[in-house]
Amino acid sequence: MAGLRKGDEVIALNGKKIYHPIAILTEEKSMTNGTVRALTLTVRRDGQRFDRDLVPEKPLQPAKSAPSLGITAWQGTTDVKIVHPLPTEQIQEGTGQIFATLGAVFSRNSDIGFQQLGGAVMIIRLYSNLFQSENGWRQVLWWSVIINVNLALLNLLPFPVLDGGHVVLALLEVVRRRPVSALVLQYLQTACAVVLIGFMLFLAFFDTGDWVRSARSNHDQPLVFAPKP
Repeated sequence: MAGLRKGDEVIALNGKKIYHPIAILTEEKSMTNGTVRALTLTVRRDGQRFDRDLVPEKPLQPAKSAPSLGITAWQGTTDVKIVHPLPTEQIQEGTGQIFATLGAVFSRNSDIGFQQLGGAVMIIRLYSNLFQSENGWRQVLWWSVIINVNLALLNLLPFPVLDGGHVVLALLEVVRRRPVSALVLQYLQTACAVVLIGFMLFLAFFDTGDWVRSARSNHDQPLVFAPKP
């Protein structure tokens, strides 16, 4: 009805470039308890670009499902190739991803919240999906590199229980020319550790819920058999 066809490439959502269909699915999911709004998809077809305004509609069943554009399947890119990026390029890309994620979470105009970030459960789920795909072991290695680079960069954040926090405290001792009180340091690190562990449990709760809902959705979805032309 919107004039889209199989094979159309969606390159932007509401004027912002996207790299994966999950960006559109996230927008649909954000309308579950809110006002349904139109989404502008920028589409590339045969070298030509055009915009299409689509208004998601709420399916009749299941009752609690989010509004949908009616697109039943997304085809990812089929242009898979092996590359060997330099460590500096990986660090630069990882840094950009972290700042982009934090900017989206803390932006007033963003619909992305902390509950949409992924934790340990999401990582395990993604590993499971990668192992089931063709050349899964290559993708697992690729994802492991991304995880390690991002964890190394996150560890440098100035949070007291992380290495970046220890660096900040060490610099503070240099400036003050005396060590931080052991009692203050104990309370500070304990409080930050509780916050960090609580945040990890918070992410695990939402990740587990998404995993269960996804499994139920796939289980309840009826099989449709279409004859070959």
